Parts: sequence; C-alpha cells; structure tokens
Amino acid sequence: MKTPVVISHSGDDEYFKAVVIIAAQKNPVFVIGDSVNQHTFKGMQNIQHIHNADLQTKELEAFDASFINYSSNSREEEFRCFRRVFLVQQFMHLNRHEQVFHLDSDCLLLEDVSKLFPAQPATPATAYALMPNYYPYLMAGCIHNALLSSDFCQAFAQLCADIYISKSKFSLIEPKINWHRENNIGGGICDMTMYYLLHAEKIVSVLDLNQAYMIEKEVCIFDHNINVEFGPAGNNTFTLANGLKKVLKNNDKYYCETKDGSLIRALTLHFQGAAKRSIKEVFTIGNF
Repeated sequence: MKTPVVISHSGDDEYFKAVVIIAAQKNPVFVIGDSVNQHTFKGMQNIQHIHNADLQTKELEAFDASFINYSSNSREEEFRCFRRVFLVQQFMHLNRHEQVFHLDSDCLLLEDVSKLFPAQPATPATAYALMPNYYPYLMAGCIHNALLSSDFCQAFAQLCADIYISKSKFSLIEPKINWHRENNIGGGICDMTMYYLLHAEKIVSVLDLNQAYMIEKEVCIFDHNINVEFGPAGNNTFTLANGLKKVLKNNDKYYCETKDGSLIRALTLHFQGAAKRSIKEVFTIGNF
C-alpha cells in the first residue's frame, strides 16, 4: 500500500491538471474537487476524484458559521484554505488512512512519497514547512507539501473551534490581529497561523520540511517557493534564473543551484503565483 497524495482544488486550471498528472506518475492521487473538475481525470491511472460536497461534516459547518475573517484577503479565499484540512480529515476518516501527503495544486511532486515516508508507519507523523519569524507576528507554517496525520487534522479542527467558536484560545491570535491593524500591514490571520500555533504551542509534533534531508546519499529539499532564494541556509540559499530557482533536470531527478554553485536535489517544486505558467517547461527540461 502506498501513501495517498491528496490535492484539493476548485476549477479546471491547466497548471492544476499538470500537477495532478505528474504526481500520479509515481503515486496514487486523490483529487478533492468540484463539479467543474469531476471528469477531468476520468479513466486516468492512479487518479481518483472525490467531490468536496461528499466530505462536508457538521464540524465544518459549525466552523463556517462562526468563522470571522481577520485578514486583508477575502473571506472566501481564507475560508477555502481552512476548509481543505477539514475535508482531508473526513477523507482520511472515511478511507481509514492515518497519514496522507498533502499537495497544493501548484506544487510538483517529483518522487514516490512512500520512499520518503513509510506508507503504514507504526506512529503516523506530521511534517510541513515552518517559517522563521523574520518580522514580528509572521507566525506561519505551510502545507503546500506536507505529511499530515489524523492526529494533526483533529488538532487543527479543535484549535479552530477553540479560537473561532468557543473563543477559549482567541488570545493566541489577538496580538497578531492588533499588530496588523495598528501598523496598517496587509495579511493577518490565515490557516498558516494555525499551522504555526499547532507547533509553537506544542499541540502537535512537527517535522520541519524547510530543512535539508539526506536521501539516497544526496542532500534533498522540499521546495518552499520556486520564486525565492530561501532554503535550508536561509534567505540567500539558492540562485535565481529569470525569477525562478535555477533548476537542472538530470535524467529523472531535479536539482536547484545554490549560491556557492553546488546542487541540491528537489523532491518538490512549488510554483507559487505567476510561476504556475512555467510548470510544464521546468518539469520537461529544467530552466538552466
């Protein structure tokens, strides 16, 4: 049994289709989607579609009814990001998975996840990117590529209830809300704040995927954002080419060039923002 890869997306964007098809070359992929994309991958090997309406729960409905948007982004945009964890939680419950690999719909998965993490571990783990607080109240964790356990999903849902419904832990986000308002700085509270708090408050043990890992005798990374120089050595780790990390494809492997000229193998590549249009090109030939 292989580790399931779960991708949540609404719509039928070309970059999303490329991400799903590429991930399915080495992994079983489950798309939590909508009516627009429910037939997009029909008949394709290793890809199954689940309508998000079939994963609705009373817990999610209660959160939706109490959710207040403390962000400069739209409520719809922010709630959609929160909602996906509830949907993944119900997917795991219905299919009896203790652990899945979650992927954003603009993040290329280049490897067989089961070779990186045990498909049926004795102790299901949680792993995602933890961001250093480069400015006050950044408070961010990211699940663009993340190993999510059922314990994580349950803890996430409970934290959301404690902050937005009972408000027993509202104090965890109040200073950040005030800081953004008082300094007139965009952003605010989002799902990434919850991922940070789950780690910072020691509610869930999290393996940081912003570190480098030794796999098959090579130094490897899970890419945080292909548009930035950030990596295991901090903000100046990687070299950029035309605004993207310099990526070299060698046979079936991908490498990012560092500032000192060395190469680090990429297990994922996260094409955030305008970089989405480069997914097929970089996957095919690299961008050196």
